[in-house]
Amino acid sequence: MDENLMLNLELTQSFLNILYSGYQGKHVYLNILGQLGYRQYNPGEIGETKNTLDKLGSWAQEIWQRNPLIKRLPDDKQRPEAKEIFRISKIYSGELSDISQKLKGAVKTCQKLQEKENSKLAMACLGFMSYAREHYINGLVHFYETFNFEEQADRYRQHKLHAQNSIRIVHFYLEKIKTGLINQEEGLYNRFFIDTVMMPYMFSAQVQDINMCFAAYKNRYDHSVFDMAETNAFNWEKYGIKPELASYWEAYGFMPDDAVEWINSGFNSPGYAGDWKNRDFDVRSAVQWHDAGFSPRKAHYYALKGIYDPAEAGSPDDE
Repeated sequence: MDENLMLNLELTQSFLNILYSGYQGKHVYLNILGQLGYRQYNPGEIGETKNTLDKLGSWAQEIWQRNPLIKRLPDDKQRPEAKEIFRISKIYSGELSDISQKLKGAVKTCQKLQEKENSKLAMACLGFMSYAREHYINGLVHFYETFNFEEQADRYRQHKLHAQNSIRIVHFYLEKIKTGLINQEEGLYNRFFIDTVMMPYMFSAQVQDINMCFAAYKNRYDHSVFDMAETNAFNWEKYGIKPELASYWEAYGFMPDDAVEWINSGFNSPGYAGDWKNRDFDVRSAVQWHDAGFSPRKAHYYALKGIYDPAEAGSPDDE
């Protein structure tokens, strides 16, 4: 296959896979808000989301016919569908940012999460994230299988089991919240908090995933593509961190000096460093728990029980 054609097919798939999986997640999110009687639930959004999914699904069929809807610049022969995909991408990016901000307040502490409306919102967001992830992984596997990239397809197949387990967890918590048992079972709210506290930052990171698609389309990776102030970009680049990576550090709540401290301590991934930081571990304590073999989630479990030294905790595999 022509290399340029493949690049444009990959670009089209990148946009559509993020959007299709995201709107599948949003459909689940709205459904859960409705089931739980969330005060700010708008039932009209369900129909709008279904219409968007139908549109995205029909456009995806063009990929399997080797017809890219989006072509990298400087190609100026964009199909009309491309403009619509860009428009929906901007709308979806704004929705992710709004959810992230709203959710930060809801899951700020375990006590805040126990407020009824906050629990409903966090539950719906957990459904959003889990179902979106499953659809996203399935979309990647299907794409790479279709175009005979077996190594890439196999890499993403390995994530399927984790995605399916996340969905089982969604149904577990949803049943507990609907029946009120989440208030009666000891330690269950702590577990729910552990499973939801990172979601605001994950939604923010998805905004940057969309920005990365636009950067690939424009073949431009400067600060403006990542919604980053020029001053911020300059501060990051002082440490040799380019905007495309700095944007993810910012999504996970880091400023440049802060991020460099974590990087110098061996935490090179914004997501992994953020998983410690946003569970209230400083660099020093994160290093201790990490070196003892604990994941951020397991270390958080013990911290909520008042155990702050890994030597006093059980096995990293125990809960």
